[in-house]
Amino acid sequence: MGNPIVEMLTKQQPQLQKGNTSVTDMISQVKNSNDPNSALYALAARNQNVRTALEYVQQNGGSAKAAFYNLASSKGVNPNDILSVLNK
Repeated sequence: MGNPIVEMLTKQQPQLQKGNTSVTDMISQVKNSNDPNSALYALAARNQNVRTALEYVQQNGGSAKAAFYNLASSKGVNPNDILSVLNK
């Protein structure tokens, strides 16, 4: 059981482009930015996997939570199982 959003981001490229930035490094960059939305869209402009994830969120009404639950469910994974592991 994996996180379907992270799997989507790393599906084709375990290491993201631009200096082999890992997913955790990318998340840290966005969190530590003065403007997280701009930082996220800048990453999306450089990386197809991030762009695909953002498009999926937009297809789900702009809700990352809805996108996460829908994607997990479509993969046959209970999203609450993933969240319980992350919250430990």
